[in-house]
Amino acid sequence: MTGVRRDESVARALSIASRAEQALSTWTDADGRLRLSPLLDWTADDVWTYLGLCNAGVIDAYSDFEETMRVYQAAGGSGCVVVADAELEKHSKPCSSRFGCWVCTAVREDKSLHQMIDSDPARYGYMRPLAALRDFIANTQYDWSRRQYVGRTIENGHITIAADTYSPHMLAELLRYALSVQRATGVEVVNPAQLLAIDARWSQYAIAPPFAALRIWSDVERGLRCLPPAVRRTPKTPVPRLGLIHVGDDWNDDVQSDLEVTGLRDPMWELYGESCGPDLRTLSNGRSVVDVEGDSEIDLEDAWLFLDFEMDRMLKDRAGEDQDWTNGYRTYVSMGLLRPAKGSTRRVDEILRRSQWRQRYGLHGQQDPIALDRRLTVRFPQQATLFDDAAACSEG
Repeated sequence: MTGVRRDESVARALSIASRAEQALSTWTDADGRLRLSPLLDWTADDVWTYLGLCNAGVIDAYSDFEETMRVYQAAGGSGCVVVADAELEKHSKPCSSRFGCWVCTAVREDKSLHQMIDSDPARYGYMRPLAALRDFIANTQYDWSRRQYVGRTIENGHITIAADTYSPHMLAELLRYALSVQRATGVEVVNPAQLLAIDARWSQYAIAPPFAALRIWSDVERGLRCLPPAVRRTPKTPVPRLGLIHVGDDWNDDVQSDLEVTGLRDPMWELYGESCGPDLRTLSNGRSVVDVEGDSEIDLEDAWLFLDFEMDRMLKDRAGEDQDWTNGYRTYVSMGLLRPAKGSTRRVDEILRRSQWRQRYGLHGQQDPIALDRRLTVRFPQQATLFDDAAACSEG
């Protein structure tokens, strides 16, 4: 059963028609399941009229919907009127308020959230840091200085140099804000399992040194908190694309020594193969990797145990480590906290080897687009003027 209505939007009405939904009888969806859409022909006014009549006791219902009306009233909506007696006048015009994920950036400005906070600071004021984080993300999404410029893949022997995912500095900044907001509001934004998953991914892709995310968590827990600043909205502009860096087709085989093992291997752990160490397996491409496939999800209880009993030791023992940033990922694997999902070992091995290769050639971590521009093998002409200007500003 769903509350979908035809008059929500033209797109929604077209989708409803394509599914042949019915309002007065059950209908069958594409998977053969029975469905019911009782509000299909209702307008927004019909919905609020019904809620108003339930609130007034005219219609018996499981709720008086007082809380629903209060929340929508606080969000400052307008555009329809609840039809009811004088007791409901305080609830009038609530139905244009929108509610969704607090961090959603699909709208330019979450007016309903801000209006709700301003309408009753005592009740809703705790959400100000959440609104600040949402606004920060929305206002900076087209700030290309906050992006990583080294592509994640190597195609036809080249790495594309262009604004891509968030840069390591931006990722660290967002994590610090998210954890600080979490402490300030009591609303969980990043739980320990997600924290370890973030840290493992940063290590896997050579975004940051091992346990960088844990250091941020530790700092915030010790009181070094930082809430999102108010920033001006960066207008949407074309994605900057500098060019290509040639790395060749044999980059995969580039190692410093015949004795060096790369990818999903852990020589120290493998020494204990006869007791508690891992077995090795050979992939279809001939490469050997540790045989550790399993559940890729990090267990929440295991994550808490790691933070309570292992984190401080890891941060102390790995202080200043800058040799192989992928060691963090392999540490989580060796401790049983993380396993590559079934069938993903080859992909994980390739990512780790590519990350290790990027470290050897200084293409990992935070990268300056102006410095990358000087290393280009192929420069995209349409971007030449843009980055000449950027370089001039930097030098000036």
